[in-house]
Amino acid sequence: MAPTKQKKSKAKKATVRDPRAKPKRPLSAYNLFFQYERDLLLQSKPSKKGQSHDEMHRTILNNPSERRNRSKTVRPPPHGKVGFAELARMIGKKWKTLDDTSREHFQSLAAIEKKRYVKECSEWKARMKREADLEESEAAA
Repeated sequence: MAPTKQKKSKAKKATVRDPRAKPKRPLSAYNLFFQYERDLLLQSKPSKKGQSHDEMHRTILNNPSERRNRSKTVRPPPHGKVGFAELARMIGKKWKTLDDTSREHFQSLAAIEKKRYVKECSEWKARMKREADLEESEAAA
């Protein structure tokens, strides 16, 4: 008998965030500035593909502790307005020439982000310790 080939099915599954997973790391002042400028640039440029800069592409209003897992299976379609390299060059130049008051604004947002991260990490560590103690007591019993 000839061996039969089985087709591998590529089932796309939405990744569910593990509740035991560590909290998302805080964004730096530059990362927050990049998100802000990216949204402004994409809103101002007309789309080549007729798509608008909708909420799937918007990043600045997202809650950092609820940031989505943006794996390739759940990403929105590309906006087709500007490539990432060009976008990064434009925003990098703006960041270098940014005045102190604007830079301080993004640095204060980054400080808030870091406080959120430290708080979530301490909660996460306490939860992991409780779970480990529970598993240890169950194993001993």
